[in-house]
Amino acid sequence: MAESFIVFMYMISLLLHLPTGASPAAPQCHEDERSALLDLKRSLKEGPEHCYFQFLLRGDYRKLESWKLEESQEGRNCCSWSRVQCDERTGHVIGLDLSNACLYGSINSSSSLFRLVHLENLKLTFNNFSFSSIPPEIGNLSRLTVLELAGNVLTGEIPSSFGNLTRLSSLDLSVNQLTGQIPSFLGSIHQLSELDLADNKLTGQIPKWFSIFVYMRFLNLSGNSLTRFPQPSVFPDWKQLLGLDLWSNQLHGPFRVVPLATMQFYFFSENRLSGTISSMICNASNIRVLDPAKNNLSGVIPQCLSNLSSTLTMLSLYDNNFKGGIPEFQSSTCSLRMIDLSSNQLEGSIPRVKQFNTFDSSSYKGNAGLCGEPLSKKCAGPDNVAPPAPAAGDDHEGSNTLFDNFDWKIILMGFARGLVIGVVLGQGINIGGDNLFDEM
Repeated sequence: MAESFIVFMYMISLLLHLPTGASPAAPQCHEDERSALLDLKRSLKEGPEHCYFQFLLRGDYRKLESWKLEESQEGRNCCSWSRVQCDERTGHVIGLDLSNACLYGSINSSSSLFRLVHLENLKLTFNNFSFSSIPPEIGNLSRLTVLELAGNVLTGEIPSSFGNLTRLSSLDLSVNQLTGQIPSFLGSIHQLSELDLADNKLTGQIPKWFSIFVYMRFLNLSGNSLTRFPQPSVFPDWKQLLGLDLWSNQLHGPFRVVPLATMQFYFFSENRLSGTISSMICNASNIRVLDPAKNNLSGVIPQCLSNLSSTLTMLSLYDNNFKGGIPEFQSSTCSLRMIDLSSNQLEGSIPRVKQFNTFDSSSYKGNAGLCGEPLSKKCAGPDNVAPPAPAAGDDHEGSNTLFDNFDWKIILMGFARGLVIGVVLGQGINIGGDNLFDEM
């Protein structure tokens, strides 16, 4: 009886979902917008020879093949063209995704792109726009919520017309050659939740007015020449922040802790930061990556990091001046997949946790007082008390640290819209048989 009832209900559900009439017609694009798209195609060159990252990214130089006038009504409808999205009600072009389309040319002020004034989503990442500056007419696309122009060899300063793009929630201008300071007119884009300005030539300080970005989830300013933090720090005001990347700038002053429970990715390496790491870092109870390597940090590694055993996946503290011992992580909950504590002044025994023994000895080199597996230097006595430090000049274990020739920073921040290369590289990384991204 129960089985019959189940079959009956299944048949009823099928009947309820049967179409009651003709399916709604696909939206018909506007003739002026179709003309604008065709003019855009004619203004650019396309082909495999123009693919930006031929080795790392698989460029698709055929994305515009369907952009042509055909005899059939469907072929003339630009809403059916590849990488074009139209509003189902009005038929206006609202989305254009030409990322990594192997395009070459320039986007100048007269480009037909700026006739598509209903655009809400524009993605042009990883093409080659031949050292063009960003035209001020970009501000005419005031309906944009997503704008991605990464990896296009763009030059010059960010135009002031960006202040008109007040609906933006995601802005990616990374991997270009943009210059100047971070402009104050970006402060009018209150809804920003993702901002990526990485790998440009930006100078000056991180602006104090960044505090208005209360919806910020991912911020990537890495690979620039920024020098200072605002006073007071704006980051604690961002209650939804997940990832912060300030890698490879010229930031100096004390290390800024962002003690938010939401924080997961925290990159500060290759700056000129000093002072200690406050134990407040442990308030970031969901942190997965902590990387303040290659600074001038000192003091002890906060023991409370051991409380983050179940979430912390990567810990990179190399090339600093940390002293004391390594925090005792819990063996049963330790999630570490990568660690580099080399070139500090640490001492004592390496924790007897399985993960610590499986890391390469180069992860601990340059710490004369450390002992225990995987180092060849054994600890003295049953309590694993460290033996006296060897004389200066003695050879230490290993030759290269785990990260000397591998910028894993790029891999993790790729998911944050910043570096598409990171997504591609990250798909195949396995450490000790475990995929690094299984749980992310």
